[in-house]
Amino acid sequence: RLSKTEYAQTLSDLLGASVVEHMPALVGLIASIPDDDTRSGFLNSSWSLSADHVSGYLAAANEIGLQLASQPQLRAQLIPCAKKGTDLSDKCVESFASTFAMRAYRRPLEKSEQQELVRFYRQRKANGSDRALADLVARVFKDAAKLSISQPVSRSTSGRYPGSASQRNAM
Repeated sequence: RLSKTEYAQTLSDLLGASVVEHMPALVGLIASIPDDDTRSGFLNSSWSLSADHVSGYLAAANEIGLQLASQPQLRAQLIPCAKKGTDLSDKCVESFASTFAMRAYRRPLEKSEQQELVRFYRQRKANGSDRALADLVARVFKDAAKLSISQPVSRSTSGRYPGSASQRNAM
């Protein structure tokens, strides 16, 4: 798992520092995540993930989604095709999924994953387009966290990382 510092830096890298600066509650949520273990001079020497860690990461993901949905200027920085009060077009959601989710997941999306994100957004639109956007952004962060927790990266026998572009190109 990422250390608390690495997590904060990852959010800044994904969202942009100027977006994160406009989310003061996010700083507090990250601060509420339990401190990292320090053993033998190394931070995060334990891969354990407590319920408090999970709760903190989920709260941060939800806050990011809510802030992007409620602040048009932040949304426009992250999703240029999104406009306040209007539904995102399927093309806009697909564009967002193929760029933002790819960066969050640290790998290209499968077509089925991209379609699932569009489907997820469409289902949530019944609660309003802003709420659907908030849920979509939170889902991308939650999915990325699950990938980090459940899929440790190890090299295949070919010496390439599973799911990497070099491995896919070699197939």
